[in-house]
Formats: sequence, C-alpha cells, structure tokens
Amino acid sequence: MDSKVQTSTLPPAQPTYIFRGHTSHIHCVQIVRQNSRLLTGDADGWIVLWSLASKRPVAVWQGHDAAILGIAEWGPEKLLSHGRDNSLKVWQLRPADEKHLSNAPPADGLSTHRPQPWLLHSLAVNTLNFCGFSMCPERASSSPAQLKHVSSQEDDAKSVVSDSILVAVPATEDKQVDIFQLPSERRLYTAPRVQPIDTGMIMALKLIHHPQATNLLLLLAGYESGHTAVHLLYTLTTDTPQQAWQTIYLSQPHTQPILSLDASPSLTTYFTSSADAIIAAHRIPEIPNPQTLTNPPEVPRSATLASAPAPVQVAFKINPTKHSGQQSLRVRSDGRILATAGWDGRVRIYSTKSLKEVAVLKWHREGVYGVGFAEVRVGEGHGGVDRVDRADGTMQRLQKQRELQMQAKHWIVAGSKDGKVSMWEVY
Repeated sequence: MDSKVQTSTLPPAQPTYIFRGHTSHIHCVQIVRQNSRLLTGDADGWIVLWSLASKRPVAVWQGHDAAILGIAEWGPEKLLSHGRDNSLKVWQLRPADEKHLSNAPPADGLSTHRPQPWLLHSLAVNTLNFCGFSMCPERASSSPAQLKHVSSQEDDAKSVVSDSILVAVPATEDKQVDIFQLPSERRLYTAPRVQPIDTGMIMALKLIHHPQATNLLLLLAGYESGHTAVHLLYTLTTDTPQQAWQTIYLSQPHTQPILSLDASPSLTTYFTSSADAIIAAHRIPEIPNPQTLTNPPEVPRSATLASAPAPVQVAFKINPTKHSGQQSLRVRSDGRILATAGWDGRVRIYSTKSLKEVAVLKWHREGVYGVGFAEVRVGEGHGGVDRVDRADGTMQRLQKQRELQMQAKHWIVAGSKDGKVSMWEVY
C-alpha cells in the first residue's frame, strides 16, 4: 500500500514540487549549500544547480561527455563531479558566479550557449564500472559527531570546509581503490583487494575517519559478489613510503551486487542495499589493537592486506524487504532515517534503528536512480525567520523569510529515469 505510512489511513503522500528541465535519466541528486540549492546530474553529463526557493535553475552546464556518476560540494565555493568519461572534476562556483552562468535547462536545446564554471582540477580516473567517488576531509574534525559524511551517490552529503580533501575512486585494478589528495592531485594510497575471496568489482564505497581515532582512515566498500568490507589504514603520514591496510570487517549479507552504502552520522554503523531485496546494517568495528596506533605494521601501500583474511561475519541487522533493486541509499544527517531509490519507481524510507519501512513515496512511473536529504537544521527558531534583517525592505524580508523557511524543512529529493526530480517533505 503506497501511503505515507504503511499503517496510516491518510491519503498517499504527494510531492511538493517536480523539477523539470533534464532530457535524460537523472543519476545524481543532492541538496547543497545549507539547503538553499539542489544539484542534479544526468546521463548526458549535464549538471544543473537549482534554487530551492524559486525552483528555477541558477547554473546549467555540461560537465562531462558521458553520464554523471557522482556529485558533491567542497565547502561554499567548490563542487565535484565524476563522469563516465574517465574524469573527476572540481569546479569553482561561488554564489556570486551564478549570475554569469546560463540558467537555461538542457531541455531548451543545444543552441543556447552555456559556459562552464571555472575548472580548478581534473583527474583521470577509472570508470569501467558504475561506482561513484567518495570524499572526506583530509584532517578530520576533533569531534566524531561533526564528521558528517560526504558522498556522490553519494552522498549526502554535506559541505566540507577544509583546505584539503581525500577522494576515493575505483582503481584500474577492479578490486582495488585509489585515494587521491586535493588540491595536490596526488595519489596517496591504494586500498588492496580482499583476499583470498573473489569479491568481483567495487560497486560502492565510502571514505571516513575512524570515530575512535580521527587520524585513522576507514574505507567502507561494497562488491559485486554481495560482500561488504571495512578496510583500515593504520597511518596517514604521507612522507612514509609504506602504509598498512587491514580488513577489520567482512560480511556477505547480499546474494546480488551491492548497489549503494552509507554511514550513520556517528560513524559507528553503516548500511548497504543491493540488487536483491535486502537492506543490511553493519557495525563499524572498534580499533583492533590500540598499540597499532603507534606501531603499525609496515606493508607497501599497494600490496596485499596487512593481516590474515578477516572472517566473514553476520551483519548486525537485516531486513528482507521483498523489493529488489534499491540503490542510492542515503542516511539523513540526524541519523534517524534512511532512504533508497527503487527500480520500481518508489522511494522507500526506513528507520535506521529497526530497519523497518516507515514510508513509501510514489510518483515516478519509471525507476528512481538517486535520492538525497536536506540537512536537518536545529536551533533556528521558526524556520530561521529570526535571522532576517529588520532593516531590509518588505519584499526583501519576505524573500529571505521564504528562503529560510525552505532551508529549515525536512526535504527529500528523488531523481528518476523519466528525467524529473520530485521533492517531498518528510518528518
């Protein structure tokens, strides 16, 4: 039953707005810039930045010659995009730059000139599969609660205010992951494959800092075989020629390829979805041995893993949902709910605590490929209205009030094969 809540007698939920302007499949959606903008990417390489207040495009350009695999924001002035044209790009797009870019959506045709934002970096990366990139600050916040995840599928993602970031992408060896540093564009690490299991290709990944020790890097990975693993990098000292990786968690809750994964804001749990019907929750292990923090084993960074193969463990929690093909799994910033994009055109929302389905959003008649949450903002009074400058004119105050009210709502957006993006308000 496609109602707002399965046990509710309320009529089915309806989207608040439908964004139209793309002419091909929507692969990526993300709410950015403190909930004031929506970023979308499609199968033809087009990127559109929308104003959530006006519901209109404010910047439109073709960033890639092939499908967009992932998008993310890097602070208030930069955006990242990952395309199947074997490139990962960093664009400078400050709020003041929007007026210099085209606002004509792709549906208006190719005759309109659409300049690109300033291109800061372009990395040649592997895109033989459909796995998008993941990014995190190179230096983590001192508070684990502040280590909010940033993903292209990901994710969700939230802005990272950092001078440098780490970006993970599938390596040319399809079972490995390369990790680059920006802005230097240097490849710092290569996470090796799981041994001795044949996991197949990397399908989804997430790069985070360990909540116990933020100088340690964790790579969450999902594979073609249905396995998922947590790899730990023992040192982030870039002047050391050797680095040590260890697989500290390995599980196979899925019988089909993993399509997406995301971590809770606390970074203690992560979730996976697959081409099968299972949603699984996994505990991120504690550091195996505190002594290894000061004396990590020395293993070449591109070699096999530092330890013996990790035993295959049972996932912390599993929900056999009966709905196969759920992808673009995203966890909301408050950690209470997660959402998936369904091949059947439904957006499903689950409790992160119980993994029970709590809502189904139905509007698209074709498959949904991407979902994204607005950041849950607290402590802003009535929709942030208290922040409006009383010295502004009446029209300016009303416009700012509308913008702040939009930023305070609990939005979820969904991009579909039909080229449209639906926006819903959820609890």
